[in-house]
Amino acid sequence: MKTANTIRCCVAALLLTACGSQPAQGTPVPALLENTDDNSHAELERAVSEALHGVTVTLADDALTEESLLIIERRPVRNLQHPGGLNGRKLKKPEKFRLMTDGSGCWLVKLSDNSRWSLPGASCVPEQSAED
Repeated sequence: MKTANTIRCCVAALLLTACGSQPAQGTPVPALLENTDDNSHAELERAVSEALHGVTVTLADDALTEESLLIIERRPVRNLQHPGGLNGRKLKKPEKFRLMTDGSGCWLVKLSDNSRWSLPGASCVPEQSAED
């Protein structure tokens, strides 16, 4: 009986250790951009612009290099009567995107509808969770 319990404990420990390891090739996980250059940055801006139906976007140079979540807020409507915006209100929710990888490529996912944009010129690595 003691042998069976010892084996169960060893198997459980092995399974728990495997859960914390890197995902298998082909399993999509949140990712970070690595080795960003002007081309990969332009490709990311193009994908976000396309996801927002052609709206011009300007992204920080370090976008998606420290966390996989990208939040895009729309500029407030401005005109000559209200140069600071219409009462400072934002009429639409920010759009959220997540960079993903499966070990062989990366893509951007628009979280509101799960649509995807491939980023073939980008190099990604899996994002390490806070527990790692």
